[in-house]
Amino acid sequence: MMKRAGFNAVFAAVLAATLPEISAANGAIGELANRSEAIVVGEVLSGRQTGLSATFSLTVGRTIKGALAPGESISVSWSTGLRAERDLAGNYGLWFLTKGGDGLWHLLGALPGRVPFELAYLKLPRASAPMEAGSKPAPAAVEDLIANELAAALPSHDDGFYNLATALLGMERCSVCSSIFPSLRKSVDPEVRFVGLAGMVKRNDWSALAEIADSVELVRHLDVGPSIVSDALRPIRTDDPTAIRSLGKIALSAENGFREGAGVQRSAAIALSCIHTRDTLPFLVGLLGSADSMVRQEAMFGISRFVDNLPIQTPGTTANGKSDVPQGPAPYRTSETSKYSLSYRPFTIGPGEEPEYLQFWRSWWEGVKGELAPERK
Repeated sequence: MMKRAGFNAVFAAVLAATLPEISAANGAIGELANRSEAIVVGEVLSGRQTGLSATFSLTVGRTIKGALAPGESISVSWSTGLRAERDLAGNYGLWFLTKGGDGLWHLLGALPGRVPFELAYLKLPRASAPMEAGSKPAPAAVEDLIANELAAALPSHDDGFYNLATALLGMERCSVCSSIFPSLRKSVDPEVRFVGLAGMVKRNDWSALAEIADSVELVRHLDVGPSIVSDALRPIRTDDPTAIRSLGKIALSAENGFREGAGVQRSAAIALSCIHTRDTLPFLVGLLGSADSMVRQEAMFGISRFVDNLPIQTPGTTANGKSDVPQGPAPYRTSETSKYSLSYRPFTIGPGEEPEYLQFWRSWWEGVKGELAPERK
């Protein structure tokens, strides 16, 4: 079991309030990098936060972007903190900076909104040095340089691991990540290993998804593994049978004793529900018996959308309304399935109604599974 000392000290106190923003912000590291006039690895020599604002002296160790030289010290201000009275000396990591109209340096927060100072930058261990991705020369692209810094920090970083991992996983335009994530996958540290696996899954590597499915029981022993894995599973949209079998195994794992994996199970169930192809049906039917009411309704939603012959649901097809337009004839739709379909009605049904809905869809499957059960190759 890998427990990272210090993780809960600052981060957990604000996790519930900031988690949606964390995912969004770390997915936009490239945008943050573009807005920055300077990006450096450095340490706060002196400074203090008073109320919502802070002023501090930052000494540059390495320069990722801009003209600041190693060893140079600059004065930086920041004005979007949670109210606090504290000394800031010793904070070390990756800083995103810009100059205001006053010609002075200002910190661009790594997360939006008001956060503790430790979440305004990407905290790094002092001993880390940029990772060299394979045998490639040092990349010139700023995002690649940032990715190498984050990847190098993960194996030895105790505090802020989740923030670094989600920042790295959100760097969709990172060219060196195709080498970084397989390297992290080989780590003996399970937290780091699952970051590598999640990164490969986000790049549609279904062998990594199969490895997660085969070792999903390990996730319960990790500090941040469940969140990392959940974030990678939820957006999967593929009709690949191999990927669907892995999602099904993960989704059903909670029903086989993996109670601590509710978030992981939900994410796999959401993916299966949005895909809702013929291959997903046995897994969705299995999830009708889940102990989690959200998972049960995801299962009914997915089965309903299969019966109504609706396309795979993606953010794009949902935004333009095409996800609710049948792809053609719906041979399995009847007046009875329409009565119990969750395709077009508000997602949540009341607890008093649910048993009737669940019984209908179980009976429906018993009547059609001989025809619809996917062929196993």
